[in-house]
Amino acid sequence: MLKIKVEELGNVIIMHLTGKLFLESLNDLTYKWEVMVQKRPCVIAINCANLESIDSSSIGTLVKFFNEAMSKDIQLVFYDLNASI
Repeated sequence: MLKIKVEELGNVIIMHLTGKLFLESLNDLTYKWEVMVQKRPCVIAINCANLESIDSSSIGTLVKFFNEAMSKDIQLVFYDLNASI
């Protein structure tokens, strides 16, 4: 199960992911992504410090997020990835 917490700091939005990012979590993740993008921040940062595992469908979704961020001139940053991810 994935827990998603969104934090807004001015023109930066941080999404904290906790747990396992699998296909079953993608609807919630995508919805929260769309809400963040509509706010037009300069930076969206995704904190992966507490992300335990990720499947290939989720990696594809993150690539889609990256492409969308680039097209909207939003800097997307993934940080605190553990070695297994």
